[in-house]
Amino acid sequence: MNLFDGKTTKGWEPREEVVSFEAKDGELHLLSKKNVWVMSEVTMKDFEAECEVFLPKEPGFNSGLAFRCSGKKGKPKGYQMEIDRSIPGGVYGIGLGGWLSKKKGTLKEGEWNHFRMIAEGDRIRTWVNGELVSDLKAGKQLSGQFGIQHHGKGGVVKFRKVRARELEEPQGIKGKWLALDERLNGIGFEVEWEFTDDEVIVRDGKTREIISQVGCTIDAKKSPNWITTEIDDSPDENDGDQRLGIFRIEKGELHLKQEITNGGKRPTSFKDGFRRFKRLSPKLEKE
Repeated sequence: MNLFDGKTTKGWEPREEVVSFEAKDGELHLLSKKNVWVMSEVTMKDFEAECEVFLPKEPGFNSGLAFRCSGKKGKPKGYQMEIDRSIPGGVYGIGLGGWLSKKKGTLKEGEWNHFRMIAEGDRIRTWVNGELVSDLKAGKQLSGQFGIQHHGKGGVVKFRKVRARELEEPQGIKGKWLALDERLNGIGFEVEWEFTDDEVIVRDGKTREIISQVGCTIDAKKSPNWITTEIDDSPDENDGDQRLGIFRIEKGELHLKQEITNGGKRPTSFKDGFRRFKRLSPKLEKE
């Protein structure tokens, strides 16, 4: 969703007196002689957010994109992704411990700079111009408002394309995944796997044609991150061979291990050509 509609300051409220705060040419312009927070009415818990920022040329300028903030007046309590020339992409706990990350990204001087963050549970990650900057744990406050800041020094700071989307509730293994290391069908062959409550559907990632469709069982005793499939795909219907596919989520990726029971006599294990998958998720809304 767009936190800034590109035309008005609707949904945003300065918490101190400012010199100017206006929407102009699809941009949000903020100028202040004192440290001020302008808070959005939008509240989110787990989310992905992004904006583009044009910093004023004056030295010492400081701003930020606040998130998971509470409080109705004055300085909020929450977190801030730093927007300045000293520590761009760093993370500061506003009333929550101060600096949590002083890592810094690389800015493009005299140009628009892209800032992005993902807050999921107690994990917070930030990017500056596509480069991962901070990756940390901070769980004191897990929900709240967004905001932007002008620290009172320097000229007009300009924001545009200020957007956010809520992340879906953790869904375990269900959903769609794209194979990362395709070996059975050659480099560049995309395969999409979709897991439902009772079956696995495998499609060609480009044509969307179904390659196979088999039954499966989510192993709830272990966690919703495990799934088991059992199929007999041998040309010899009487040999008793079965494939047992065991999937698990590990570090954000879906991993597959397959076992074959040979006629019910001896199990053999091997790694399938499609061993690692990434989740297919919706992108931020574009204008």
